[in-house]
Amino acid sequence: MLWSSGTIFVFVMVLLAVALRRVPRIATERFWFWGLGVVFPLAILASLTLYGLILGQRLAPVPAPDLVRVEAEARQWAWTFRYADAPGLVTHGLLHIPRGGPSMSI
Repeated sequence: MLWSSGTIFVFVMVLLAVALRRVPRIATERFWFWGLGVVFPLAILASLTLYGLILGQRLAPVPAPDLVRVEAEARQWAWTFRYADAPGLVTHGLLHIPRGGPSMSI
């Protein structure tokens, strides 16, 4: 997304330079308005939105049977953690997360 926004910025600056140089009619007003003013931004924004949705779906947490649920309680300068899979286990200032398993934050 950073590269896309940088490319759009450079493209707009080139268009500004062309407009300020007053180059005799490179293209018609229709091309400037519909092509570069409507179609280009819509195509870029649609592709970035699609990319964001696909990436967001891949990053979304997926519930699993071996999912570890932790309840965290914050107080001034202290944390208390309770674990759903171990009802009596309470830790103060120390969070235990098993390695290699799925994780999901709520």
